Amino acid sequence: RISYDSNGANGHILLEPTTTNLYLNTDTLSTQNVSTSASDYSVSFYGTGTITFSGSFSGSLVGTGVNNRVSLTFTATSGTLTSTVSGSVTNAQIENLGFSTSYMPSLSTQGVRATETANGAGSATLINSTEGVLYAEIAALTDDLTNRFISISNGSKAERVTFGYSNASNKILAFSFVGNVIQCNVSFVLSNMLDYNKIALKYKENDFALWINGTEVATDNSGNV
Repeated sequence: RISYDSNGANGHILLEPTTTNLYLNTDTLSTQNVSTSASDYSVSFYGTGTITFSGSFSGSLVGTGVNNRVSLTFTATSGTLTSTVSGSVTNAQIENLGFSTSYMPSLSTQGVRATETANGAGSATLINSTEGVLYAEIAALTDDLTNRFISISNGSKAERVTFGYSNASNKILAFSFVGNVIQCNVSFVLSNMLDYNKIALKYKENDFALWINGTEVATDNSGNV
């Protein structure tokens, strides 16, 4: 899927994690209960109404317009969350995540999204296996301390060039494997992984380098390709 900024510019591929909309009949939401664990939840909706929360979390989320999406992230306790609806609340969603993803409609059953991935982005005839640059302009949906990587490979983990977000806050990790043996391993801490950054990993025998927004930030001068 292609997502755009609010002004219609900056189209980019949107890849979202596995998640479930725990509300039912969400096109026009009515008051309902959701079972929660002691973890983070995010609620979002469009409209001019209000959702007032009680039970495992107390608070409210107020709409700002028919075409405006508002969201709230909070930590619930184990128990039952009551969402009391007043006014116009449409395209509502509650997820067991620390951020809101794009809308998943629910009717009599909960809407579910599987983890989205992008594969087969190039032909082997177009990729030089002995030297080159793997590049992407990317932004994370959240700094949630999980690994998320982009790679070129022969279809296995044994032969690959990879970079992406590591399980440390704001950290970019880049590495290369040949014969399932690591050849390059460099990293850099971004100021904010939620912002768009231009990331490039140069690979060549004994000449690896990580570049961030046009600046070389790390090198590795020993390794095969």
